[in-house]
Amino acid sequence: KHNGINDDHDKEILTLMSISKITTLDLSNNDMNKLGMKIGRLLQGSVTHFQWIDLSQNYFLYDTAANQTII
Repeated sequence: KHNGINDDHDKEILTLMSISKITTLDLSNNDMNKLGMKIGRLLQGSVTHFQWIDLSQNYFLYDTAANQTII
C-alpha cells in the first residue's frame, strides 16, 4: 500500500506475482499505469493462486481496457 511502485518496477512485480506461495498482495495506492494491463493478463492466464489482491487507487483505474482485463 502506497510503496512507490510504478511502471519501472514491472519485472519485480510480475516475478513476485509468479510465486505461488504468495496468495495475497496489496498494490493499492501506487503509481502504476501500464503495469495494470500486464497484471490483468497474468491474472487471466497463468497466475491463479491469489486469494486476494488489491489494485485500487492506481492510475490504470482510468484505463477502460486495463480494467476490463483485470476484471
